[in-house]
Amino acid sequence: MGLKNIAVLFPCREEVRERLKKAAPSCRFAFLEGMDVAERAGFVKRAHGIIGEPGIREILAAKELEWVQMSWAGADKYTKREDFPKQVILTNATGAFGKGIAEWLLGTLLSIYKKLPEYRDRQKEHVWKDMGKEKSLYGKTVLIIGAGDIGRHFAGLLEPFGTKNIGIRRKKGGSIKGFSEIYTLDKLDRLLPEADVVALALPDTKETEGLINKDRLRLLKEDAVLLNVGRGRTLVTEDLVAVLKEGRLYGVGLDVVMPEPLPEDSPLWEIERVVITPHISGQGQGHLDETYEAVADILVENAARFDKGRQLLNVVDIDAGY
Repeated sequence: MGLKNIAVLFPCREEVRERLKKAAPSCRFAFLEGMDVAERAGFVKRAHGIIGEPGIREILAAKELEWVQMSWAGADKYTKREDFPKQVILTNATGAFGKGIAEWLLGTLLSIYKKLPEYRDRQKEHVWKDMGKEKSLYGKTVLIIGAGDIGRHFAGLLEPFGTKNIGIRRKKGGSIKGFSEIYTLDKLDRLLPEADVVALALPDTKETEGLINKDRLRLLKEDAVLLNVGRGRTLVTEDLVAVLKEGRLYGVGLDVVMPEPLPEDSPLWEIERVVITPHISGQGQGHLDETYEAVADILVENAARFDKGRQLLNVVDIDAGY
């Protein structure tokens, strides 16, 4: 069997390039960052494997393609398409992002509880003003909807605060470290009124789209905090705005919204108790070295497995969407 071609779209540092080549000596790597469109298309067309996030046209043009390795965790770019080729194995980088996103969740939650964004606004105005009553995280009930990699790391960070961590996942069975209770989505409406904090860490699937709507937002305590780091489609934006305008919720932290980018005229920009970041909580490249290195570890390991014909890590179930 001849060498297999792997087109690498992921922006690899030099040490990662060398690790990939060493891990998969029977593969020929083409690192395509910075190539013009025509040159890139030629390499991708001949690829047996692609590392990165190619467009669907590139995937369909690669007639010998066997494997696509994403550098992201969310796979909805491909799973929502009916034309993704069935014979191509899709793997993602799940497991690389939990620590960084969990830190975003904790940092954002504490900043909301201590009104730091509001004090920052006053600072810009050169206004010395006491913003009033704040909250403590100690002993709170935290409902984490999505008890996977992100949810587990967040629960771990919360433990020193003595919180009661309740997890929701899609499949029954087993306990998870850091959680006092685990349920499935059918218990969501019962659990929402109990929570002081609700953190959404769900993938984009048919079951999760529009999951948190006006009715469910109104089940929350009036002074609850809502955080979303999963996908923007999980939370109905116009319903969130309506509930906030009713004076409900102590604060909201959003790293994902629908649509993205958030339009300039969205009312969310003007609501003081809302913290918005532009989908960066899980970024490695240019943001968090530890996340970049964790992604690189997965890419290298799967390249080695592909080279040896072994079972790949993080295989995505196209039908399930994750």
